Amino acid sequence: MVKKAQEKANISKIKKAHTLIDLICLEFDDLSLSCKRYIDARLHIEENKVIMCYTGWDGSPYNFGCTHDGYEPLFYFEDPFSFIKRVESSILSAFSMLRFGKLLESYRLEYRVIHIKTDAFTNPDHPTKANPEMKIGKNSINFYNGRSYIQITFYFDVFKPSYLEYF
Repeated sequence: MVKKAQEKANISKIKKAHTLIDLICLEFDDLSLSCKRYIDARLHIEENKVIMCYTGWDGSPYNFGCTHDGYEPLFYFEDPFSFIKRVESSILSAFSMLRFGKLLESYRLEYRVIHIKTDAFTNPDHPTKANPEMKIGKNSINFYNGRSYIQITFYFDVFKPSYLEYF
């Protein structure tokens, strides 16, 4: 995403990026998931100058656009659906690994609503470490490779009809 935004906005350097990704998922009896996704990224290009990118441009959950001022789109990503699905797929792969490995302590089959919050910081100037660090907590994964720090946290709830408003 950072490189694509750099190309599209004709920016020579992005100093750091902070991305928040929320997936609110319903789990079905066959353990498949249907998710609503929200992505919000801040690309810091200069002191006090930020490009904001997020899903939901024009009311569509599959549009992903960026802006300088928060109102007028600077550019849209081509094929945003593929980009958004790749992001979602990576996060859901981590969830599946932990769920089926029984590493999520508070996950129970009766929980049908899964909220996955991902918080990612990237500093392109920092080198990546030869041996990245990964820590699996009670309901989270933390990853650090010198350049990026990513925290994925899982929240679970029983299904309530009010959750249908998200879908």
